Amino acid sequence: MRTRQVNKGGNDVEQEVVIIVKDDGTVIEDFATQTSLALVAKEATLALVATEATLGTVHGHVDSIDGKVTACNTGAVTIAGSALPSGAATEATLGTVHGHVDSLDTKITKCDTDNVGLKAGSAAIGTVTVTDVNKTVSPTYVQATLANTTKIYDPAAGKKPRVKLIDCWNSGAANITVDFRMTAAGSAKFKRTLAANTGFIVNLQHCNWEGAADEDLYINLSGAGTVDVTVMAEDIT
Repeated sequence: MRTRQVNKGGNDVEQEVVIIVKDDGTVIEDFATQTSLALVAKEATLALVATEATLGTVHGHVDSIDGKVTACNTGAVTIAGSALPSGAATEATLGTVHGHVDSLDTKITKCDTDNVGLKAGSAAIGTVTVTDVNKTVSPTYVQATLANTTKIYDPAAGKKPRVKLIDCWNSGAANITVDFRMTAAGSAKFKRTLAANTGFIVNLQHCNWEGAADEDLYINLSGAGTVDVTVMAEDIT
């Protein structure tokens, strides 16, 4: 504390003022140098300073929070309990699904799509074999000139002939009747009467004509003439 002389109403009077200093005498705040407005502001600021009791309350709250927070390893977080969102699968539900998948795995066997077979007794067609529909077949050409039968195609021993296409052309000068048959004494198929320089084609793609094992394919003429025949056939078992 110190005093200063001020003039009030024409009279000099002594006024006490406050000076805040450190232990070493260094002045921290000299209210004697402050204006009235500055002093009011200082007083208002000092009124807002927390008391020891207030700081003690804050300290208690901080201690309480500190006791509730433990070290958190963000690389290995363990959740003790958490409510699942609506519709989420539980561990029990996933376990049931896992059991069904295991059951299916024991019931499904390897499927060879190149050789698909139906279960025995489920259908009369038995095993269905998928073959190459783009198989290459070499044509066989014969010119028949004699009446009656002329062999066109002879399968390998133990094999059956499968006919896929027949191209027949009457190159002679007269009409002639032709037919095709499996074996010389077999029944006539695709019988036609052809005028000179006419012919026909039998395309058996996707609806093959097959003979029995070791049966030969023949053309049969109603008389002598000149008939050019090309067939496309293959051997099957």
